[in-house]
Amino acid sequence: MELKGSNDNSNSGNSPIEISKKAPLSDHFDLTAFYPTPERPVITDSLPENVERTLIEAEAAYSAGLYTAAASCYRKSMERATKALLPDAKGMLNARIRQIEKDGLLPRAMIELLDQVRIFANEAVHDDEVDPTKEDCAGAREFCQLFLTYAFSLPAKIDVAKKKATEPS
Repeated sequence: MELKGSNDNSNSGNSPIEISKKAPLSDHFDLTAFYPTPERPVITDSLPENVERTLIEAEAAYSAGLYTAAASCYRKSMERATKALLPDAKGMLNARIRQIEKDGLLPRAMIELLDQVRIFANEAVHDDEVDPTKEDCAGAREFCQLFLTYAFSLPAKIDVAKKKATEPS
């Protein structure tokens, strides 16, 4: 291994103390990889800014293994997303989910999955005995991505396709 900036031509090289006086030790090495490779964040397209912020936070917590924090942030993403779908809706997440269900804005399967994420996050935050596992949180993460794609990304992509189809050639 050769250290950058070594002016010493002797075989002994510079001592770590001499190097650290000149520059931080980290300046003498290049990081080429991490193991294990951290999971990449998955951020759905066309999200309202406040939903995207909490999703980024959820993904960072998930990647760091902070599953209680991730669960809370995935739920917060769902809260903000349902508020974006029903801006005049009042009450907490459960009340908004019931209103979305009543208005027929989402298929029954989506409503059930929204409830699962809501309940999972409640238990993750409020259960004093059991912490959420990576597998539990991975399920909430996957649904969050599916829901946000269905509610925001897919409609935005459909709008773009419609505009392209109606443009004169």
